[in-house]
Amino acid sequence: MREAGYSSRSAEKPQELTRSKGWQELMDKHLPDETLLNVHKGLLKNHDWRAREAGLDKAYKLKGSYKATKVAISDPFADLSDEELDLLIAERQPIIDRFMRFSTLKNNRNVK
Repeated sequence: MREAGYSSRSAEKPQELTRSKGWQELMDKHLPDETLLNVHKGLLKNHDWRAREAGLDKAYKLKGSYKATKVAISDPFADLSDEELDLLIAERQPIIDRFMRFSTLKNNRNVK
């Protein structure tokens, strides 16, 4: 962005540019919703659609058409002390060892 003449602030925070009214006007001019809809309809009929789908996805992203998705992540171990975590690991060590042996054997077979 700096090479294109934008300020260092804009280069550090490009979302300020992409959220601006001017950016949205530019997107509406060069990527009108009607064009995107026509391409989208064509995807439903076209067997060789990967390149068109990727371009359409990028266009929707540029226009900000995708809504943010929030995912709740919980950590069942967050409230455990180091000692409690060590105990859990020790209890499961035989399973871990068996997995590691199996994984090593499987990888060695695939190498031959």
